[in-house]
Amino acid sequence: MDNYIKIRGARQHNLKNVDLDIPKNKLVVLTGVSGSGKSSLAFDTLYAEGQRRYVESLSSYARQFLGIMEKPDVDSIEGLSPAISIDQKTTSHNPRSTVGTVTEIYDYLRLLFARIGHPHCPICGREISHQTLDQIVDQALALIEETAKDQKKAWFLVLSPMVEARKGEFSQLFGNLKSKGYRQVRIDGYIHDLSEDLVLIKTNKHTVEAVVDRIALTAGSFKGEPARAEVKNRLADSMQQALNLSEGVVKLARVLDKEFTMPAIPKKFKDHLFSEKFSCPVDNISLPEIEPRSFSFNSPQGACPTCTGLGKILKVDPKLLFSSDLTIMEPIGKLTGPQIEILLNGTGERLYQVYGTNRFGKETYIWEKFSGFTAELERKYAESESDWVREEIRKYMREKVCPECNGTRLKKEALSITIGGLSISEVTEFSINKCIEWIETLPGILNTREKEIGKLVVKETLGRLRFLISVGLEYLTLNRVAGSLSGGEAQRIRLASQIGSGLTGVLYVLDEPTIGLHPRDDQKLIDTRYPKRGRKKPKINHRKIFIRKKED
Repeated sequence: MDNYIKIRGARQHNLKNVDLDIPKNKLVVLTGVSGSGKSSLAFDTLYAEGQRRYVESLSSYARQFLGIMEKPDVDSIEGLSPAISIDQKTTSHNPRSTVGTVTEIYDYLRLLFARIGHPHCPICGREISHQTLDQIVDQALALIEETAKDQKKAWFLVLSPMVEARKGEFSQLFGNLKSKGYRQVRIDGYIHDLSEDLVLIKTNKHTVEAVVDRIALTAGSFKGEPARAEVKNRLADSMQQALNLSEGVVKLARVLDKEFTMPAIPKKFKDHLFSEKFSCPVDNISLPEIEPRSFSFNSPQGACPTCTGLGKILKVDPKLLFSSDLTIMEPIGKLTGPQIEILLNGTGERLYQVYGTNRFGKETYIWEKFSGFTAELERKYAESESDWVREEIRKYMREKVCPECNGTRLKKEALSITIGGLSISEVTEFSINKCIEWIETLPGILNTREKEIGKLVVKETLGRLRFLISVGLEYLTLNRVAGSLSGGEAQRIRLASQIGSGLTGVLYVLDEPTIGLHPRDDQKLIDTRYPKRGRKKPKINHRKIFIRKKED
């Protein structure tokens, strides 16, 4: 097998008919004065042709998403492998990208917390465990009985969650439910009869729940122990059926429609989740099934509902709304503090008489509350479909830390799951060095079963963290937003990600990997053992230590 990449007649950009043999599986440095053709050879010839050939080998369906690069001006290149370029120009500006997500370390942490994390009640903080059917029935019965006494009626649906925020049409699921005797389902919050021709948009995410039972009771339904026992037995049968259908989860949805009798197609609900998995008997809440996506701020299952996983929200800044210097009629500086407070934040629950002319031309008045400029602008910003309107309102808004998640991006349920007393958000606040120290303490914290479950995940996580140290990034935190990184930091993070991927037989083209790196860390970068993984690496570099360390 030929151990060289043979380039013949390279004329890309300022290259002058260059012939060159580059050894494979070696660290190769391209060096020279500015404008000598280093980038033209490495990126515009080698990388471009390697990427073009690889993409051409894929199906036409895959090619439409990737696109084909233009063929470089070269007579021939032999022995070329699929190529990956790591330069300094492509820094992610996605606010959802962090050091943890880019390096995939956060993915391993999500898996670790999902497998061996200890759930706690988000309200009282006590550690919670699995719940039995009897406990679920007792809690549900108490809720129904309390509602019947307070409201004189208790309308509930027993729902079995079948699909949670997944894409698809689910026609087979509807057919299976219908064949089992179920008559209704709730799709994305709306009740539908299974006799309908249900057609869902397969590219949208849907939530589907089977209606197992409809419960319509009054306070009189609980008079006497026999009547109460009859209700309990019926509820137990329905709950058991729903739990079996959904593998351990059931929803009790209270119907809030204002009707005289329970409607056939209810529209308003208040859901109560019960689970055989994790529930708190004190606060009467249940946690959904713990999965890796429960810790993802890019998924509805894990993202904070207030900031949708961004950790920040846009709020109107009062300082941008009013200026004491600019006025048309009444200078704002002459208004009192309480008057300005009402203009900004409204009147609360207090009602004021508002005079005006009705549609018949008569002078009249109504009692109204005023929500304030701040709330009105924020409501308009959230509801408007006009990009121009939103852009105009945004001039008066500033980013602030989300008050719901305190910038952690996650739901409180995800933050209540801990390992060694720390949530996944607290771990991502560590520097790379401190994160390694924490992971190395886990063997002394975990029990035998947890050690066995988390062994491979811990090993892979440690490996990727150490690669970040090897490229001089031990000071970064995993929750650092990718868009705030310098070009050199972003390049070295991508470099560490590629090293940790374990790919072999790949041509890596690196653009000055030592940019932003302290000279004392040069040797660490060299010692990352690229050649032992069977990779070819042309590097464009100017530091003497890299030029000396090139492999002959």
